[in-house]
Amino acid sequence: MFLVIVLYAVFSGMTFINSALMAGNPYPLIVGMIRAVGSGIIILTLVGLIKREKIRDFKLTFIQWRWLILYGVLIHAIGMFGFSWSVLYGNPVTLCFIFATAPFLTAIIQYGYGQERLSTQKAVGLLVGSVGLLPILLKDSSTAYTHASGTSHAWFMSNGVAIGSMVLFCYGWVVFKKLLHTTKYSIQLLNGMAMSIGGILSTVLVICLYGSSVFQLPYTDKFSFLMGVFLLSSLMTYSLYAYLLQTFSPTFISFAGFLEPAFGMIYGYFLTNYRVTGIDLAAFLVLFLGLYIFYLDELKKKP
Repeated sequence: MFLVIVLYAVFSGMTFINSALMAGNPYPLIVGMIRAVGSGIIILTLVGLIKREKIRDFKLTFIQWRWLILYGVLIHAIGMFGFSWSVLYGNPVTLCFIFATAPFLTAIIQYGYGQERLSTQKAVGLLVGSVGLLPILLKDSSTAYTHASGTSHAWFMSNGVAIGSMVLFCYGWVVFKKLLHTTKYSIQLLNGMAMSIGGILSTVLVICLYGSSVFQLPYTDKFSFLMGVFLLSSLMTYSLYAYLLQTFSPTFISFAGFLEPAFGMIYGYFLTNYRVTGIDLAAFLVLFLGLYIFYLDELKKKP
């Protein structure tokens, strides 16, 4: 159980690291590229050295390649760009609340594809959880954020992009789940390949957008350090998640996602002088209740 807590402590911490990166280095596409390429190379290297999986013998069917590429593009290219862009203008605490809604979004996507039956209990949990998120979004609307273009709608744009990226992220995991059930390869190898695919796409986009000027862009002195911590945190979460799946069910780990906004409020209070109000605490409790109702039947089983 301790490692589950560590997992979401690091997840939340990554949002604040990403926010610190964006504060002085407003290049979400470049940050996403470095994260995807670096993580992909490291994971594939470790898989080859430790698990002895032969990457040169990696073979998939056409449909499996389509799932892998779609997963890599949705999560490790578009999704990560969206998350970095959203923290450029948004509140990292709010984003932690948005990230905790992943089980609800995944269930809606699977229901739309006929892969999951949305029972009355799950529908109630989804509704309650959505009600918990609403006050946080409305609280943001009353806060003065200023967009780089001079408009005052940064809070709406940031949260909108974050929710959109979260939808793509969840859809990517639905696709990845199909791939896992039809291949013999480990989750680490498939993740490494997907990260590399996302990194390649991001690299192409960076070259098209910046060209050789990418090396002349102004970066803060802490960019390399923060990027290194961000990269290591990313590797840690993926490795820890894969390890925890050997002990806990995906249901239990997903339910523990309520810890993400909890750590978000703690980090916000100590690191960014975020004022935790009664609205935050009430929203957190309602979100927790929604997740509990949503997963009630599964939680009765052995974790």
